[in-house]
Amino acid sequence: MGLYNTIDTSARCTNCCWSGNMAVQFKYGNVHDHEYKVGNRVIWGRPQIGDPKERRVVVQGIAGCPTCDKDNFFDILIIDSVIKDVMPQSGLYDYRGSGYVELGSDSEAGIRK
Repeated sequence: MGLYNTIDTSARCTNCCWSGNMAVQFKYGNVHDHEYKVGNRVIWGRPQIGDPKERRVVVQGIAGCPTCDKDNFFDILIIDSVIKDVMPQSGLYDYRGSGYVELGSDSEAGIRK
């Protein structure tokens, strides 16, 4: 995956149903092995993916299950450079290319605040 950041979150594996803490890898902001939690502000600077001027984005995340080693995918909601939520991937967003999607209004996003 090259350079990435991680966010710790509680999750359930979609394959074996194991439940616990996962370190979700994602590429947004300054990608230099930063460790985040929900509520943290994204760090910016080179090398970076995205732009701090983007108000609302959803970023693809991935974490391997510590029990079965299968990949689990996540949607990471970032508003005004603050990580607001980490959810199991909904399938609503096309991450091909940049690995994130800039969102419009709350109703367009279809996700929790």
